[in-house]
Amino acid sequence: MKAQVRLLILVLGVGMTVVDAQVRKGGNGRPVSPINGVDREDLGAFAGEFSAWKKARLEAGELKDVLGRREAKMVSQGYAKIVGKFEEGRMSQEDFAKLGKTFLEMTKRIGDEPEGAKDALMELRELAEGVTPLVVEAETMTPRVNEREARGQELMWFGLDKGKLSAGKVATLERKMAAIESAKEKAQADEVVSEREREKLLEDARELVAEVVQALAR
Repeated sequence: MKAQVRLLILVLGVGMTVVDAQVRKGGNGRPVSPINGVDREDLGAFAGEFSAWKKARLEAGELKDVLGRREAKMVSQGYAKIVGKFEEGRMSQEDFAKLGKTFLEMTKRIGDEPEGAKDALMELRELAEGVTPLVVEAETMTPRVNEREARGQELMWFGLDKGKLSAGKVATLERKMAAIESAKEKAQADEVVSEREREKLLEDARELVAEVVQALAR
């Protein structure tokens, strides 16, 4: 099992680099990391439940009893690489959604059937190998927008996992996120994203998060 978990780290590292250690700040001014940081004011009544779910599912907290603390932490770091790449703008929204969903399926499979870990890891490896890292220039990076999008995507996974959102609703929300991605690509086309373009993209990403939260509350 431990050898298989170590393979996971290699799998998740295909085509990726270590997450940038830059500390970001949320709306309350406190440091926010790409792994644990959630702007609670954006999530309303779901802040506590979402944070607990994220710790258990995306940060592999629920696997500690199965794998041990050290190995579970390694799995958590694997997801940090995935979300970090997206927030850096070096992974497309489509690839992030695919890898994230597969990561969740894989960790659930390991928790339910530890003996099937090898097959789950190979499945993720095949998907990860098909991802080509995007090249982004400093002038066109939009980390604040990407962070909001990542949070929105995680909220969608949370809704699906908890039975709060239907697959159809998530598909609708993901199409809206794809529209933001298209607008972002258009803004980046001239190799410089203006302040006005950044603010519009950030506003759209905030509205998407708000719409996901509203959908969760219904």
